[in-house]
Amino acid sequence: MMGEEEAPPLSPLAPQEIDRLLALDAQTRADWMLEDCARHEQAWGLVDSKGWVVFQLPQSPAGPGHWALPLWPRQELAALASRSAEEQPRRVDFEVLLESLLPEVEQRGWKVLACPGQDGGLSENASEFRGQLAQTWDELNEEET
Repeated sequence: MMGEEEAPPLSPLAPQEIDRLLALDAQTRADWMLEDCARHEQAWGLVDSKGWVVFQLPQSPAGPGHWALPLWPRQELAALASRSAEEQPRRVDFEVLLESLLPEVEQRGWKVLACPGQDGGLSENASEFRGQLAQTWDELNEEET
């Protein structure tokens, strides 16, 4: 998906921008995340010594569906959600996200939590999130050509 060049580093979000984004409702944040991830061809999750950090979803039946992999479009948003010094943001390249991480999340029966905030965020099936992300990427690239 990306050429040989390394993507330029993103300029960090200003504190006011972070506050504005986190104040949005879950659906609006999720929509913004899809576009931002597709535009910059990356996402961010949290990792600890055991691997990817997953969040337990409230109000769901027991079983594998009550876990979700939280993802953010920017490092600083992921860092804000860290619950301990052990949890650190990790960048996921777009191709790895679409081709291996999201299929693995789906295989485990987990959901994806798109840009979670204080309200929890929007949880979606990994396959649906993957499809939306790929479609958003395709649309962005059609606009640019």
